[in-house]
Amino acid sequence: MKKYSILTFVMNDYDIVREPLEISDNCEYILVTDDKTLTSKNWKIKYIPDALLNKDGFTKSFYVRYHPFEFVDTDIAVVLDASIQINKSLDILVNDFIQSNSDMCLSVHWNMINAWNEYEYWVNYRNYPKEQAMKSAAFMKAAGYKQDYKGCFEATFKIQKNDDLNNEINEAVWGALMLLGNGEYADRVDQSILSAMVNTLYEGISIFPVTRSLYQSDYMMCYEHHSNTPLIVNIKNNEFYLFNKRCKVYEIHNN
Repeated sequence: MKKYSILTFVMNDYDIVREPLEISDNCEYILVTDDKTLTSKNWKIKYIPDALLNKDGFTKSFYVRYHPFEFVDTDIAVVLDASIQINKSLDILVNDFIQSNSDMCLSVHWNMINAWNEYEYWVNYRNYPKEQAMKSAAFMKAAGYKQDYKGCFEATFKIQKNDDLNNEINEAVWGALMLLGNGEYADRVDQSILSAMVNTLYEGISIFPVTRSLYQSDYMMCYEHHSNTPLIVNIKNNEFYLFNKRCKVYEIHNN
């Protein structure tokens, strides 16, 4: 049996299939899609459940992101957006995560110290309804996530174990997204809800913190959707926060 899986997803033709450039014998490579015509040399193609076929791309993508162990056969899953190209084996990263004995690996936001500003961005630039932003912000406040609380994650990348804690957090975030939607479709801003719930309801867990530098390194690179143009950000802020305290983030070794 493989040691870990890398799980990605392409829904509603939102991205392209990016073949891993280096394959590890320790890893299974799973791509979930709603497109029966997609093919791949290295990804094992699986399909979104039929009950979700008529949903929007966000709902289908978030279902995969927060139900990873419905699609992989290993007990550790690296879950990443299809915009991330794998250039080298991730064995060293996964081994370091295992050795850390952490509950999960999350990407501390490279720019935002807390998740409240995410809604302002989505309203201004992503056509996100202001009344929906207020509804979601009210949920975060009710969960105990205060506006001066320092701790925000990107949902683009994570590593999770197939255990009760990880599955509970996934179901909690997924349930909140569906609640904030209309019961049929998930709310579009998942990383703010992920940040609020992990930082407040699961404050005692152990996080293996990484940041955006991980997927703009020799090992992985983030690209614009449906493009081969690298999406590289300038990580100016060296102050990273986890559970309202400064933290150091893991840096993968570039060989």
